[in-house]
Amino acid sequence: MKKRFLSVACAIMSLLMLVLGTIPIGAEEIANPYGSIDGTCITDIQMESRTELLGGVDYFKAVVTSHIQGLDNRAAIPYRTFVGVGNENTKMFVYSIGSEDGLDFGRATTKDIVERFEAENPQWNAVVAVNGDFFDIETSKTSSMGEPEFPMIQNGDSYKTNVLSGATGRGIVGTTADGEMIYYTVGGIYKNNGYGTDFTLDNIYSLQIYGEHRTNVVAEYPAHAEARVQKNRISFLTPDSKARDLTGATVYEVKCDVYRRAHVGINGAEMSTTGYFSEGEIVNIREGKAKELPKKGYIYIATKNPEVFDLLQKGTYLKCQRELTGAWENVDNAIGFKQLLLANGTQLLKNAYGRYNQSGNYEETIKWTEDIYDYPFCWKDRTAIGFKEDGTPVLFVIKKSLHDGDYKNIGASYYEISAQMKALGCVDGFLLDGGGSSTFVIRNEDGTFSNAHVGEGDGRAVANAVILAVRDESVPDPILDEEIEVVLPEPEKETEKKTEKKTDKPTESATEIATDSNTEPQATEGAIGCGAYALMPVALITTLGTAFISVKRKRRK
Repeated sequence: MKKRFLSVACAIMSLLMLVLGTIPIGAEEIANPYGSIDGTCITDIQMESRTELLGGVDYFKAVVTSHIQGLDNRAAIPYRTFVGVGNENTKMFVYSIGSEDGLDFGRATTKDIVERFEAENPQWNAVVAVNGDFFDIETSKTSSMGEPEFPMIQNGDSYKTNVLSGATGRGIVGTTADGEMIYYTVGGIYKNNGYGTDFTLDNIYSLQIYGEHRTNVVAEYPAHAEARVQKNRISFLTPDSKARDLTGATVYEVKCDVYRRAHVGINGAEMSTTGYFSEGEIVNIREGKAKELPKKGYIYIATKNPEVFDLLQKGTYLKCQRELTGAWENVDNAIGFKQLLLANGTQLLKNAYGRYNQSGNYEETIKWTEDIYDYPFCWKDRTAIGFKEDGTPVLFVIKKSLHDGDYKNIGASYYEISAQMKALGCVDGFLLDGGGSSTFVIRNEDGTFSNAHVGEGDGRAVANAVILAVRDESVPDPILDEEIEVVLPEPEKETEKKTEKKTDKPTESATEIATDSNTEPQATEGAIGCGAYALMPVALITTLGTAFISVKRKRRK
């Protein structure tokens, strides 16, 4: 009896081991982050892996099956999806590398961009990243440059700010230092439906003067690109300008660490230069000449205004850029996008007309209602970014179809992408560059980075990347952690010094702006919007007397 019982028990155990051996260990334990798929085109979700990365960033892979273009009468196609979900600890950065000399836009793989970001921003740890905006890869004259097609704000710097009014559906999406999301979309249809916020910025450039440690802005003045230097104004001249008459002005030669000019539009079309960004150190001070034009790698700051002579010294670090205004004023990272996919929780761009090319060997453009265009039937991978209602960013790469039959080459349509975004709790979503550019980078446990997915080879060199990073509290941040105070002069000393300054000439000796200066630049004619303006209104100085204030601080990489 005992032997018979043991034989039966062994048989049962063998059967259980055989059955269990066919079930992938842990597969049933993978939690599904997707919410309800009711009312979407999604028919099935199979989780492949889910990992909590540094800072609690949720990274997972899944095979998501959805009906082509959201139409029930079309095939349901499986797509492998890579997702990185941020949280309250993460911050979105837009980053690029630029050319080797730093004097133009440049291209690099997403992984290389992430590694450079972390090297240049040690107080932040990158966790996940995807490729960014579209750029030209077909026009020989511009393809090597990697200039993004739409505006880009990188870590507080306005690298490119021009918006092409005819690029319907395209736009720019950004976040503030506090993690608030804002976006702008070109096209009357979007504005008429209340989508997006107008992208606004100053027409006049801002000249920002940095203090000793190059982390804090101690003064900021309007700067002008003009044919000649006008009284009391500050002008700037770039290598891409026309030669100008700087006679009678003091010229400050600035050697640039970074220089960008915006001159490429959609599909590599060259435009007249529509904007500049530059930063660097004053290396020489001299009198202006009749015809001036700096060589590559330099800009000239020219002025006849004695108010700034003490501020601009040899060795002073400067930045010149167009500043965002209005609702965009506090945006410190922003990137161009191809199309608005999800807005206020509503999926857009669903009803297409036309037929799918069964061979899948070319990209068929389908015209949408209300003059919006899509590529719903293509063989390309997709990259996108979504935002939850609280501003949490979510990064996506959706690989082209895993279907073995006629649909093996198809890529997810705009509507299918937005369905995944919505199921993950996003209320707004934007399409980035795709195809061979699509790349998803993750941080490994040892602090290195690897490609979870690349659309081409070891990764295509792209214009920029979107990075989710978490603060490394062990590394001091020169902006967040440094306490900087400025002593304001007493009113009577201000009056005495102002009389003496009328005949001052610039010197090349360094000046301690933050602690040693007894002068306060005063408003001059045309101060608002066109001339040099005071750092602090005289009325406020009179009220405060001698006081301590915090200096406006902006990051300088």
